[in-house]
Amino acid sequence: MPLWDASNIYHALLEEGGPATSHHRQVIITNPDVLLAKYRSYRAIVEQMDLLDSVSQSVEEVLTLRLQAQFEACVADLRSTKANLQQHAWRLVLLYLRQDCWRRA
Repeated sequence: MPLWDASNIYHALLEEGGPATSHHRQVIITNPDVLLAKYRSYRAIVEQMDLLDSVSQSVEEVLTLRLQAQFEACVADLRSTKANLQQHAWRLVLLYLRQDCWRRA
C-alpha cells in the first residue's frame, strides 16, 4: 500500500473519530497491513453501530405502537367500567326509591 493511501485512510479515521494517539499514528504509518486491518475493523464496528441504531429505532417504534395500543385498550376498559358502575349506581338509586315508596305506601 502506498504511503498516500495509508495517509488517506488515517485521515478518514481521524475525521470519523478513530485512533488518534501518537502510538497509533506510528503503528499505522509504519505498518500498512495494520493500518488496513484497523481501518476495516473500525469500519465494521461503525457499520454494526449503524445497524444497531436502525434496529433499536425500529424496536422503539414497535414498542411505542404496542404501548399506545395497550394504553388505548386500558382507557376503553376504564370507560366501559365507568359506564357499568354508573348503570349500577342508578339501579341502586331506583331500588332505594322503590323501597322507600313501598314503605311509605
